[in-house]
Amino acid sequence: MTLSRTHTAVASLIATGALLGVPATGQAAGKGKQDRGAQGCTKVHYVPFSVRGILIGALPDDPTTAASEATAGMVVASANRYALMSGEFDTDSDGTKPGMQPGGFFSVATGDAFRLKLHGYQRSDTPSEGDKIRLRGRMKFTRRRCAPAGTSIAKRLGPVDVRKVVITDRDPDA
Repeated sequence: MTLSRTHTAVASLIATGALLGVPATGQAAGKGKQDRGAQGCTKVHYVPFSVRGILIGALPDDPTTAASEATAGMVVASANRYALMSGEFDTDSDGTKPGMQPGGFFSVATGDAFRLKLHGYQRSDTPSEGDKIRLRGRMKFTRRRCAPAGTSIAKRLGPVDVRKVVITDRDPDA
């Protein structure tokens, strides 16, 4: 059976109308983007924490104990934007310059388990004051839409979880 031109045109219009009506009814009955807003607030989000500076002192972990006693202290020379906004150290060491500048001291809390990597140390050489140090870690982050209105970014960032400390030798080897 062959369809005439009129029948073909009418069938095409009906099919087009059906296709245009399906997305509208499907979207009205299903979840839209506005329904997923609260769903994103239940998930834990992390942001990177990266700080570089000069070593003040370091204490390695005692392998005979279960808890971590390792700690490291530093004078901050540079940091990523989340570290600057976290309020963990003085972020405006020079009030005459615009924006935030790193400065002050930062120390890794005792009990915060991290991997320690040493670069450039030979034989009995150990980390000493003045060596380069780099800390990497992460912080929990609450999105703006999930926090109460007017909450500062420093209050939306959680405590620092230091994952890795890299100390590079700068003094001449003996």
